[in-house]
Amino acid sequence: MYGIDPIPVLLNERKIKLEKEMESEEEKLLKARIKELEKELQFRELKNRAYEIMIEIAKKDYGIDLEKEPVARELANLKKKRRGKV
Repeated sequence: MYGIDPIPVLLNERKIKLEKEMESEEEKLLKARIKELEKELQFRELKNRAYEIMIEIAKKDYGIDLEKEPVARELANLKKKRRGKV
């Protein structure tokens, strides 16, 4: 023929095309995962705000302070550490 074998060239082109398709599919999966995580974050932020409002209402309307004091937090952390060691 003309000294150039077209088969390796065609195989290389096909390989490049498949790699691009795989990257595209991976990109779609990653974008879907990002959307999923963004929705979860939005839900958790909303839930956190709801808890904050409940704490404010309990304190304002009922005189109940539900916020942990720094000492109580430290005590809770120590208990958690102790449970992990036992």
